[in-house]
Amino acid sequence: MKKTVTKIVNIYTLILMVVFPLFMTDKYYNIQSTKMYFYLYSTITATVLVAVCILFGKVTGKWDDAGKKDGTREKKAGAVQNKAAVWSRIKAAMLPADRFAVLFLLVIALSTAGSEWTYEAFWGNMGRSQGCFLWIWYFRTYLMISRFYGVRKWHIDLFLAASLVVCIWGILDCFWMSPFHWQELHENGNEKAFDFSSTIGNVNILTGLEGIYLAAASSMFIGEQQRSAVSAARNVFYFAASCAAFMALVCGLSDNAMISVAAVICFLPFYAFGQRCGILKYLMLLAGYLLTMILTGHIAAREGQRIIMRRKWGQLLKVSVDHTPGLEKLLIVLIVLIIAAGIVTVLYHRLRGGSGSLLYDDVLPSEALTRRLRIIWALLGTAAAAAVIYVFYDANTGGHPDLYAPYRKFLVFSDSWGTHRGYNWKLALKYFRDFPIWKKLFGSGPETYAIYTHVYDHYEMMDMFSETYDSPHNEWLQYLFTTGILGFIGYYGMVISGMAAGWTAGRKEKHPVLQSAGPETGGTGTIPEHVLQMKGQIGAAFAYGILAYTLQSFVNISVPITVPYVILGIAVCASLYRCE
Repeated sequence: MKKTVTKIVNIYTLILMVVFPLFMTDKYYNIQSTKMYFYLYSTITATVLVAVCILFGKVTGKWDDAGKKDGTREKKAGAVQNKAAVWSRIKAAMLPADRFAVLFLLVIALSTAGSEWTYEAFWGNMGRSQGCFLWIWYFRTYLMISRFYGVRKWHIDLFLAASLVVCIWGILDCFWMSPFHWQELHENGNEKAFDFSSTIGNVNILTGLEGIYLAAASSMFIGEQQRSAVSAARNVFYFAASCAAFMALVCGLSDNAMISVAAVICFLPFYAFGQRCGILKYLMLLAGYLLTMILTGHIAAREGQRIIMRRKWGQLLKVSVDHTPGLEKLLIVLIVLIIAAGIVTVLYHRLRGGSGSLLYDDVLPSEALTRRLRIIWALLGTAAAAAVIYVFYDANTGGHPDLYAPYRKFLVFSDSWGTHRGYNWKLALKYFRDFPIWKKLFGSGPETYAIYTHVYDHYEMMDMFSETYDSPHNEWLQYLFTTGILGFIGYYGMVISGMAAGWTAGRKEKHPVLQSAGPETGGTGTIPEHVLQMKGQIGAAFAYGILAYTLQSFVNISVPITVPYVILGIAVCASLYRCE
């Protein structure tokens, strides 16, 4: 029965990876509710099937396929002792992400029960429908995938194949080539219609998902080993998926894309430094990213008036169109660096006893070299982050106003900053500051922010910006406000623990259970290197995807279109320690 459960969960996971992002019924008119109900019905169906299989297996004694099948039950006298042993095993098997997930769900339940608006907090009907009810099913998703999902690389291939559809559709929308002619339908109508794109809807939400795709595809490309024709084909596919995701981010309207791009470019080297030809592949990715910007600039120049008619552009699109010659020169520099990196890699391989082949050598960088490179990159990143923080501080305290004038809308924080996010965040912090200690710990209840803005500041919002807010447009602040300090710790503890699980999934010492037994090991007590490599590669893909999304979510909205992917990514990272 356990194998049957794994098959059910594998199918369910593939539905979330491949079908969910593409599912639509009536263009963008009902896209959030459509995707939410699709997720709910899929999850409820999988939960019922898994529960039936587990119950049947336990009752008949056929749960463990390798165990007894005669239906005999353990004696009642040993029941208490067995329960204690089972509880001990459960606690020993729990990963940090499991504990934080349980904490977060408990906080949500208490926050809902203690809210002034219990009904609204349970159903989430005043916000984006992510009340206590939906979080119960998110938790079910995490439990099923983290416990029973059997990771396969071809699943990730299908996930990235779906990403190509999402990203290419978004690119077509940029140039008024939507499959259902969305732009032409609203050319002389509601300008807000241009804020919707691809199979996801709102461009900010789309950008969050494209950031996950970019990080996942780029990680898979860097981690893919060239052992066969299949591996070669996968390298080409992962590179193409990376470039498509980057071009989709360039062609989007959202400036949030810059955060995802910065996250991938800044953090991916930590993974690349430990991979065969990792630095070379990282430079190839940068060249591919630049090439998509240059291509976008040339296409935009050809499209002429149609592309100019867009109501607003993202900064990446502006750079691509306005600075195409400069990008072409930068691409030439990158090509020179790639050639130099290739020569250095060949020499390094020969020095360590390899053939010097860039394609088929299995020579990995030494641990000492990897550690040094990561330390140097971390120091450079810390210095860069300190410089950025200083620039923001200097710009907001009146230093060098002439220097910062061209970038004022990004650097100087005000009520209108970030399409009025500055004002929105100030409201949320004002409410939170006035909370009693219980609400500071447990929050106001899921999806209740809109009630506060409507009750206390509706007329002021309308007078200032002619709009109202049902979310702070900052996921970090939203979780702090609605679930309190404990909920914030629970959720982001789960996120960070999930990323850590993904980044360490390729280390042999992290798999003591799989080292001792299991189908992978063949009874030898060791894990084959190619299995560890696959776990590390898939773990890195989802960990970096979660990282890119989480950083971008600082200026984005939590909705049931993208949150399932965060839960999915954390669960897959956890499953790498359990799957056989």
